[in-house]
Amino acid sequence: MTWITTAFVLLGIALVVRWILNLDRKVAITDLSYPCVRIFDDETWAIVHRADDLSTMYSDQYMHRASDPLVVDSNFHIYEMTQLKMKGLETSLLLTGARNIDVTFSLAYKQSSEAEVRKLLYESLVQTDEDSNSELWTLFYSQTPLSEILKVVENGLIDFAPTAEVRPEK
Repeated sequence: MTWITTAFVLLGIALVVRWILNLDRKVAITDLSYPCVRIFDDETWAIVHRADDLSTMYSDQYMHRASDPLVVDSNFHIYEMTQLKMKGLETSLLLTGARNIDVTFSLAYKQSSEAEVRKLLYESLVQTDEDSNSELWTLFYSQTPLSEILKVVENGLIDFAPTAEVRPEK
């Protein structure tokens, strides 16, 4: 075989592996299992109860994000909110001082294990040393469903880092 044939074979194998692993899978917001957690820059986050709420966010979260937000659904799958754009003109935010804005985006599935997702949630929502609260650590790392974890979060039963914000979106 020539090097060109070898390159095409390797490219074909890579594309098949990518297809099998669903690395390019685009997802509709209605495909997610709710409630979800939307995480901004690994510091601020919001609980999202319905698909419609995922298309709305606070203007400061939109304007001051350093990276695309992540969404964790109740099945512990991670999605990245790519191609995030505000509906309407961004300059209207300066004029109206709008607090809630409508956004459009694509959801891109990110390959990860449930253990990695639980770790991300724990670090984003709690932001404490795991030894400082073993009961809380157990809640996040056990087989507790995300909906049960979020009930604890919404009822204020955990101590949040100063940057974490509970913003139930309705």
